[in-house]
Amino acid sequence: MLKICNKCNFQQDEFLNLGGRNYCKSCNSEIKIDSSQLSLQEQATLHQMKLLLGNFHFMLEPLEEYIEKAGYYPNFRNKRQLYRKTLRDSEGPLENDEDLFLSQVFIFASAVRRQPDFFRGVIQEEFYK
Repeated sequence: MLKICNKCNFQQDEFLNLGGRNYCKSCNSEIKIDSSQLSLQEQATLHQMKLLLGNFHFMLEPLEEYIEKAGYYPNFRNKRQLYRKTLRDSEGPLENDEDLFLSQVFIFASAVRRQPDFFRGVIQEEFYK
């Protein structure tokens, strides 16, 4: 995530840290974060988390559909967590559900790749629910 200097709007990967203080690499001004900037960052982070959790649920739903159709577990329909939220009863072959799940895994993996580490903890907690 790129950081932007408040004074010169220079975009950089990280600020120059000297003596525990952050400085812009372009104009050498000290970077101070005020409460409005923190609030905007928190809102952006919460929005990213909401999108990531949505992708996570879109990934799990075809998996549940596949497990139900494959018949590995009796009475699985009653144990589903995401029963028919976005997928309607798919009458196609089992391979279609498998392909959909694999596509969703690929999308989810690319979405989670550049997110902060604590996002993985939230996703893991959601998975175990």
